Order: sequence, then structure tokens, then C-alpha cells
Amino acid sequence: MSKRYSALALSILLLGGVALTGCETTTTASSTATVAAVRNLEEVTIIKSPNDDRQYGALLLPNGLQVVLVSDPSLENSAASLAVGVGSAHNPKDQLGLAHYLEHMLFLGTEKYPEPDGFMKYTQANGGMTNAFTAYDKTNYMFQINAGKFDDALDRFSDYFKKPTFDPHYSDKERNAVNNEWSLQKAQDPWNLFALQGFTASPNNPSSKFNIGNLDTLKDKPGSVLNDEMRKFYDAYYSANIMKLTLVGKQSLPELKALAQKHFTNIPNKNVPLPEVAEPGLTKSELGKSIHYKPIKDLKALYVDFPVKSNKAEWRLKPNEFIHNLLTSEEPGTLGEQLRVQGLVKTLTAYFDSEAYGPDGVLRVQAELTDAGVQKQDEIIAAIFAYVDLIKQKGLDENYYRELQAMRTKDFANAPKPDPLQQAVGLTMSQFDLPVENLLNSEYIYEHYDAKSIKNVLAQLNEKSARVWYINPGEKVDTPIPYFDGKYAIRPITGDEYTRWNSLKANYKFNLPPLNDLFTDKQAPIVENTY
Repeated sequence: MSKRYSALALSILLLGGVALTGCETTTTASSTATVAAVRNLEEVTIIKSPNDDRQYGALLLPNGLQVVLVSDPSLENSAASLAVGVGSAHNPKDQLGLAHYLEHMLFLGTEKYPEPDGFMKYTQANGGMTNAFTAYDKTNYMFQINAGKFDDALDRFSDYFKKPTFDPHYSDKERNAVNNEWSLQKAQDPWNLFALQGFTASPNNPSSKFNIGNLDTLKDKPGSVLNDEMRKFYDAYYSANIMKLTLVGKQSLPELKALAQKHFTNIPNKNVPLPEVAEPGLTKSELGKSIHYKPIKDLKALYVDFPVKSNKAEWRLKPNEFIHNLLTSEEPGTLGEQLRVQGLVKTLTAYFDSEAYGPDGVLRVQAELTDAGVQKQDEIIAAIFAYVDLIKQKGLDENYYRELQAMRTKDFANAPKPDPLQQAVGLTMSQFDLPVENLLNSEYIYEHYDAKSIKNVLAQLNEKSARVWYINPGEKVDTPIPYFDGKYAIRPITGDEYTRWNSLKANYKFNLPPLNDLFTDKQAPIVENTY
């Protein structure tokens, strides 16, 4: 299954509703450092909600594989997720979709367990399931199973990352499986829009390439033999030091640790650097564009994308969340409330995907339009620009941040326990970007108000850089989307359009959401209950 695994893809989908062996440890300076790292990681306390009675731990195996452990004696099923830090962004140009194809081929048996699809049959026979997905820069493999079978399942699962057979007899079967996924997606508007976001990006960025794969892209070519390329890709990137693992089960933490050591220590560590995408997705050539898409089904929407740089290192400060909170407020006088009252939009939402293209991404403001809204899209665009201007002028109020900070603290205190498999996948993917101690509370941390970080993001919300998407059945389009069934047109936004939007801004008088008069982030004393 090929996925981008991003807020952007999920948002589009909702609106459209996208032979090496392990080395023995020797006493060297590097191995001593590894042992020290193991000891330090095991001493880390993973911060959890007071409402969470699960036990958490972490360790670094001698081969460099970082593992998070989750123990919950009340669980009937155990779950595991392993991700490697490589995905569709790293496909070789001669075999588009190779990372996805490899994901399919990996589960076709190992030297120890040669039966094709044997692991899928094993999990299904024991009350579980297995799946995988290929994201932009990561590939995730997961399963859940009856807790009593966890040890045996991990033995089978881990072997795919040690000695897979990649049986060439099943190559055509899996090529067809990949092709079938693409065939289903190419006629769906969410996937067409998601692909179009990439195809209209910089041609030097991996997003501009077809990443799912089909029978035409995944085949032997002059100078490029498919299965040779796949093995080369596996050998180059499937290394323990750029993998992350999570085990969730009813077993105790010491038992889970023993399982991790038993089954995953022998995954080869090839000491490869974590591959990163360096090429920007939206350069000057891609900014200030008008993109028109004629949907396959009845869909009426308008997107305004503001290009932004990745600021994931500022996750403790939450500048994006601060701006998002103001943009999406439904209080009287705000952007969404006024456009709904005027009958122009059914819903208006916004989200950041600041790593949509790797080093950069977008803030997208998206409106689901009424029929009246389709006729007044200039007014809606002007309104969005006017409201962003208002946030820049008057939105830097620390009290908004304190309110968010207090609400998220309360949310964390009451956070429910997630589904085991869902938690395993989430923790595994988060390990690539977050300190282990903050894997559970990172989204609730609002460390302190930092006006500079917020201003830095707001300064990037430039209407002359924005990309405006017109999505409705009346759009005039002339260009097929490569590999997909939809059509689009793209052109520069004209000076007359900017002038018109600037004039229409004057028709709107917005206000930012009011502060809560009853709000306090100070602790209230607990009084005795008496009659």
C-alpha cells in the first residue's frame, strides 16, 4: 500500500470523500559508545498521561536499532511496527514506484520461512493481521496478533529484515498487485489532487515523479533490471541504524526487551546515513500559480496554499498550531463564520504540512464551496488574504498561546489509551523526529510563547507566493495528469487578479476570536465538599 502518510494527504482524502549478516560485538571505542548509548536510552523516562496506566521503556540495540516498548497486561493482542527511513522519494529514476514494489516483495518468504504470504496467513490464523505502507521518506511494516503468539510472530516478522528471498517467480504477481492499487487510485479525485500537487512542484524534487508504480514503470529496461534494482535498493537502505521499532503487548517490559533483543539484534547494520530530500519543492518558478482541476466526481472546492519552510525543530514552541488556531476559529466575525453566514462555503479548514516536499511544504486554507461560492471565488480568496493580514497585524497576543497551552495540558491529562496497532505505528514514525521521552506528549507541549517563531511563519504567508486551486466541474482544463485520469490547467496569477483581490478585501471586516474572560491557567484550590 502506497501512502504519503501526511496531514495533507489525509485532508485531501477527507474533503474528496490518498547478503550481509549481523556482526559480533567486539570491544572497540565505537562499541563502547554504543553500550553507553544503550544504557542512557534505557534510563530515559517516557512522559505519559496521568490517565495512561501502560508502562513504557526504550533501548538501543547493539546494531543501532532504536526500540520503544509498551506494556499493558490488559491487552489480548500484541502489536509491532518497524519502519525504515526510506520511501518513495528515493525511487531510482528508471524504476518509478520501486520502494512500493519492494514493500510488496518483502513479504514473499525468507530463508527460514520460505512460504510466500506465510506471515499473513499466520497472523490471520491467530486472530491478527499484517500490513505495510510506503510513505514519502519512510516505509512502515506492521502486524498484530494474539498475545500468546507474539514471540513466534516476531521471529517470522524480523526475518524479513535479515534474509528475505525476494522470489522472482512472484515478481509479476506483485507488479500486478501494485498496478491494481494504482488502477483504483487513478480514477479518484483525492489521489488525482495529491498527485497534481507533486507534478506541479519543482521538477528537481522527488514529489514531481510518479511514486506508486505500475506495470509500465516497474519492468526490465535497457540498463535497469527491475529485481536487480530492488535488491540494490534493499541492500543500500534497509539497515538497522535507520530503522525504528515499537513493540506493544501484554508482556512486561523486561519480557518485551528480551523479545526485541532476541529477534532484532541480528538485523544488519550497514551504517548508512539517513537519506534526506534536499531539493526544495516550491521554487520561485512554482509560486504565484493558478491551478485548475476538473473533478471526476461532483466536488466543489477552493484551496489557497501558502508555501512555508519546514520548522519541525520548533515543535516545542508550536508556532504553526498557534496560527492554525486563529485561522480555523468559528467564533463570530472570524473568516470561517462569515463565509458560512454569507452562504459561500460549507466548511472552511486549514492545516500545515510543512514537510510536504521534504525541506518545505504548505499551509493550506481550503473551502468546500456552495453553488453560490463557486460563483464568488474571488471574494473568498480576498477574504482569506484579508484574514491572514489581520492575524499578522493583531494576532500576536500571548493570551491566545496561554489558552492553547492550558487546554492542551488538560487534554494530555485526560488522553485515552490508543489502539495497540495504531499506537505502535504512531510511535515508530514519531521516533524519527522526536526525543524518546516526548513521544507521547509532544503534541501537547507548548513550552513558551515565542513571538519571533510565530512572526517567522507569518512572514512566509505572502499572497504573491500563494498557489490558488480551483476545483469544480466548470473548470476549463487541457492537460492530462500523468498516470492519472484527471485533467488540469496551470497558469501564472495575473496582476489584474491581485488588484481585484486587493480591492475586494475592503468588503470584509473581520475580528479575531475573543479571549475567554473566564480563562485562567493558574491552579485553583481544591475545597472540601460539605453540606
